[in-house]
Amino acid sequence: MKKLEDIPKQSAFEAPEGYFDSLPGIIQARITSERATSPWYPVFQISLRYVLPVVAIGFASLYFLKPGAAISTEELLASVDSTQLIAYLEEGELTTDELIEALPLNTEEANAIQHQSVNEMTIDDTDAEYLSNEFGDDYF
Repeated sequence: MKKLEDIPKQSAFEAPEGYFDSLPGIIQARITSERATSPWYPVFQISLRYVLPVVAIGFASLYFLKPGAAISTEELLASVDSTQLIAYLEEGELTTDELIEALPLNTEEANAIQHQSVNEMTIDDTDAEYLSNEFGDDYF
């Protein structure tokens, strides 16, 4: 095993004469030439760095967050299939009384509903037979 002191010292790299004396001047000359040939003015740098992203975010937010055309409740309900509405109401825990309470009825409509007779309804023979079997003959 060799010791570090036993290895002869050799200079693997050699610099030209006066290289390090002229190096600061060469670096300074390159820096000033790069600054002089810069095609961007400070106004454009500021606008590209700060203003352009703000404008892009503004346009994107207007595009994605713009309010759509106002759809009335009637139009929205008309777009839903009536069988789906019936299935939803049957599966829900909302009672008929709660539905009637939620309806905005004027006095005339409320009186018409109240005075409507159940006897005015027409029931087929098959429906009457089904109801009598379901609830018994006491109701008919």
